Amino acid sequence: PWQSSLFAVEKETDNIGLVKYVLYPEKGNKGWRVQSVPSNEGAFSLRKGPKGANVGLKEEWRGIKQQDELVKVSGIEDIVFVHNSGFIGGAKSLASAVKMAVMSL
Repeated sequence: PWQSSLFAVEKETDNIGLVKYVLYPEKGNKGWRVQSVPSNEGAFSLRKGPKGANVGLKEEWRGIKQQDELVKVSGIEDIVFVHNSGFIGGAKSLASAVKMAVMSL
């Protein structure tokens, strides 16, 4: 449900496209998710970053199944996963989810 709220606020404030990632707690407080904002509400394509590329999470992190390998590649101790397409990922702490987003920009 965050997408409709985000797109409405962006339109109201004339800040369309500014937000690239949304971070939110997992159900049951098990960790944090970082999700790329789609180009349009409900779309599968992602927004473009400062250099014109899609703002999915870092390509070298995508789809790594072994958590120890993902930690090694990313340098983030409590990273949990990054989807194959890079549109979403997770970490155990908010600080690490923020780091994932910042590093991916």
